[in-house]
Amino acid sequence: MRKRHVAAGVAVALALVGLEASPAAAAASWNATGSAGDKVGAWGYGSLTYNTDNGRVEVAATIEDTKKDGHRAILKIQAEYQDNSVRTEEIADTTGSSDSSYGSGWFTFASDVDSIWVQECVASSCAGGWYQIW
Repeated sequence: MRKRHVAAGVAVALALVGLEASPAAAAASWNATGSAGDKVGAWGYGSLTYNTDNGRVEVAATIEDTKKDGHRAILKIQAEYQDNSVRTEEIADTTGSSDSSYGSGWFTFASDVDSIWVQECVASSCAGGWYQIW
């Protein structure tokens, strides 16, 4: 498991994305293109917000199919917590065609989340790695 101290992680994440510490800080965008979590034929992107009132991390995510090949694009989101537990979420595009085919979701993660990673997939073939967004 990837571990880091939450307080330090929050400070670093806020500094990296230029957010102010406010109850609902402005969303910082992320994009898996060109990362270890990138898969040709899929485009995963979204935004991340840290809520200082409750310490929760909120992730908005979209996956788009970028090829007309009939294979669905999938975005996996994996959160790792201080107690070493893991939560995995998944969203998929609607048809497997690049003609306006996308899927989207909004997820909120508890305040004891250590890291959040994304990985793009096409059908059952996923990127070779993961991209850390938190």
